[in-house]
Amino acid sequence: MFRFKEIMIGGHQLPQPSSSRSVLRSSWRSGASGCRYHVPGGDLQRILTARTAEQAQHRSSAKSVPRLPPHSLEPSEASSEDGSSVHSATLPSLHEILMQVQSDKAYHHGYTRYYESLFLPLRSQHIRLVEIGVADGRSMKAWQTYFTHAELFGIDSEHDQKQPKSLYQRGPNHPATWCSLYRGDQGDTSFLTSFLRDTGGRFNIVIDDGSHLPDHQRISFEHIWPAVVPGGMYIIEDVETSYWKSSASVYGYSLQGQPSIVEHMKTVADTINREFRHGKSTLPPVYDDVSSITFGQNIIILKKQSSSEQHCFFGRQYRFAERLP
Repeated sequence: MFRFKEIMIGGHQLPQPSSSRSVLRSSWRSGASGCRYHVPGGDLQRILTARTAEQAQHRSSAKSVPRLPPHSLEPSEASSEDGSSVHSATLPSLHEILMQVQSDKAYHHGYTRYYESLFLPLRSQHIRLVEIGVADGRSMKAWQTYFTHAELFGIDSEHDQKQPKSLYQRGPNHPATWCSLYRGDQGDTSFLTSFLRDTGGRFNIVIDDGSHLPDHQRISFEHIWPAVVPGGMYIIEDVETSYWKSSASVYGYSLQGQPSIVEHMKTVADTINREFRHGKSTLPPVYDDVSSITFGQNIIILKKQSSSEQHCFFGRQYRFAERLP
């Protein structure tokens, strides 16, 4: 089920986590239309108008976009709750689920090319997933259907709080999968800090499908990455805006003066390989436990070092140090 959370930002106090659940449940039973949300800057209507127009344009093109070839539907195995194997042919693929909810992650971007293999081993595991950029909840419904034992957290600055039930419902297939939605600005560090404090972190998957503003993408990563578990992954979608001209805008945000998230993340490769650079990195320490980084079409995927590889392969002295400049 979906549980709406209220985070007070901009200097306001966050409700105590121990009491937040009872307060929210009381509001839901009493028929409250939604939580009060505080968005800094008073710019919500401008952003909402721009985003609604762009989403409508994406959805209108869905019928004209050919579906991906069914390569992702080939049989494979995943572990069930009791450790036995479950043949994927008995379950709908992630691509099928995202197509059913008409998410552009499938029909336009083709992110399922990457997600099928990444998410399949976690499908029936107890995981915690965050998606930044909930919008109308299409992909959140897909995660509820795909993952059988997941705790889902959504972040967005523009939920329709007047009709929460019509947008967000419990997934009929997996009643154990529930979601909490938070309203806030992903570029606001005080909001992100409050979000992590309230949820407790320990995320297996984080997906940034938010404002697409390069600076927001970097800020969100640097604040949420420490809360990703060893072996977890952080995904930044829609990095296309790093290639746009500076006079362009996205969801009402100007790209004037915005640095490229793609160019920034390219330097992570040097941090991963700092063993061969006398241990030196040009990035903040938050990047030190990145195990790998993958650049796909319009997407960047970072994986965190597992405990074993951190112990065995990172932080050691290079055996051919005398050959380095």
